[in-house]
Amino acid sequence: MTIRAAVLCDEPDCDAVFASTDRLAHYELIAEAHNDGWASTLSNGRWRNHCPDHNNN
Repeated sequence: MTIRAAVLCDEPDCDAVFASTDRLAHYELIAEAHNDGWASTLSNGRWRNHCPDHNNN
């Protein structure tokens, strides 16, 4: 198995990773992560990713 794309949780001390073995465009990867319970927030001009454990939405 080869991981082709991944999203990392941006919360301190969290090592959660959403990974895909498919070749995906950035927007496709984020859409799949969001469908799996991940969230993205924009703060101070920077996008941050949050795993389901840190998704406060």
